[in-house]
Amino acid sequence: MKTLNESKTGNCKICGKKALLDKGYGHKWVCEKCYYNEGYNSPPIITPPKDMISHESFKAYEKVRKSGVTNMFDLSMVGVLSGLQRELIKDIMKNYDYLATKYKVVA
Repeated sequence: MKTLNESKTGNCKICGKKALLDKGYGHKWVCEKCYYNEGYNSPPIITPPKDMISHESFKAYEKVRKSGVTNMFDLSMVGVLSGLQRELIKDIMKNYDYLATKYKVVA
């Protein structure tokens, strides 16, 4: 499984935002939004570093989780309610404890 290099940052070649170096796709810089929207993870060839998940994406996930409206394992419904893509939701779930600490979320 290829991973993004967490030690180098630059500007995304697609949208120009801050990004991490993507060594799996010809040394392009790619941000979180473009990573999920431009097919970089379909099929999931690359595992993004947990530091690449934005605060805004985590807040959208948390808003749905705290609302109690749906089972958080129903990724389709979580995606509809949060506006996040399935792979991003799975990455947030997998790294939830780290992200909650990073973004200082109180349970």
